[in-house]
Amino acid sequence: MDMRIKKLPETIIKHSCSLKAGEKVLIEYEGEATASQGRELI
Repeated sequence: MDMRIKKLPETIIKHSCSLKAGEKVLIEYEGEATASQGRELI
């Protein structure tokens, strides 16, 4: 798997969303092209 796909979820959660431990978020994705990114976020 492309390492950029593995790093993107960490970047999104730590820098874009400012999520804290215990907080919940809904993750939606459509299509197979985004499936690997969706799985990494979960």
